[in-house]
Amino acid sequence: MAYDGSLTFVTGANDKYFFMCGMLLESLQSCFPGIPCRVMDFGLSEPRRKFFAEKKLLLDIPAGLSKTDHPYKLKSSMASFLDDGPSQMPIWIDCDIVAVRPAGTELLDLAGELAAQNKDLAISTDEGPNKTLEAVCNAYGEAKLRAAIAADPSLKDRRCLNAGVVIFSNHETLKNWQVVAAAQNGDMFPDQNALDILAYRDIDRVSVLDARIWNVHAELLKSVAAAGLEIECGGKKPIFVHATSALPGDIMGGAMPISAKDLGCEAFLRFFTNSDLRGLQERYLSAFLRTNFESLRDLGILVNVSQANARRNDPCPCGSGKKFKHCHGADAG
Repeated sequence: MAYDGSLTFVTGANDKYFFMCGMLLESLQSCFPGIPCRVMDFGLSEPRRKFFAEKKLLLDIPAGLSKTDHPYKLKSSMASFLDDGPSQMPIWIDCDIVAVRPAGTELLDLAGELAAQNKDLAISTDEGPNKTLEAVCNAYGEAKLRAAIAADPSLKDRRCLNAGVVIFSNHETLKNWQVVAAAQNGDMFPDQNALDILAYRDIDRVSVLDARIWNVHAELLKSVAAAGLEIECGGKKPIFVHATSALPGDIMGGAMPISAKDLGCEAFLRFFTNSDLRGLQERYLSAFLRTNFESLRDLGILVNVSQANARRNDPCPCGSGKKFKHCHGADAG
């Protein structure tokens, strides 16, 4: 594959993360209107698969892989999904991320810098509680990663990188991700561990990004605040925020009822507890339901709303004691 200098976002979704993916797509269209996004099939049921296919977003599961494979295995197999696809420089982005502000120029500038400096990829640091590769092994019992560290002790104290947003400027690196991740199968995070191993083989060919801008998650979520009409994190203006954290109190989620017009369904959602970030998610979710209402209805994804309305009277999963419709579901319908 020869890249033509343009960009494309790539994400993955199964049925559980269908509406999270919808929020991501709305945010990317809003903040990066000139950059396309493709969705890798991580085991979608037929109605949801048809939804992405009709929108010309779907990347089918390639030969040699299965919808029953773990999402991390499928994620690290992006090269196979894209084998006969577009030639743009791909940007992997987890579907539980949303874009916060328009930043097309910054993204294009970064891609240009990667190409000019002959770098292989761009990735941010991990901001979770286990920040070195040895700490990851100790916390999660990553036997394959521990073996890699034994073979190369310089990895021991290396900072863990986060696979939520990764720009691949070298197609060989993208293909190698799949190979190295396969050797990490059996560990909890084979995709992320493989990127760490690849990056530290030649760190000079990697651009390590500021997570406060490119991937706000985990510990950084506690530093997010509104500054007028903008979001700030530690004095920086984020581009992407990531609904993932091993730290208590940052994220609430689970199966929640959503509705549009007279139809609805139960959806798995991960909401930020930060009210400014959650407000963004709720607006993107509402926009996704509004923009795609007819398709979601015709495919049977949205159905009679009576059951969804009944669930809206259930206690909110955040534990506030309020009904869902008066708490985190107030603006999601």
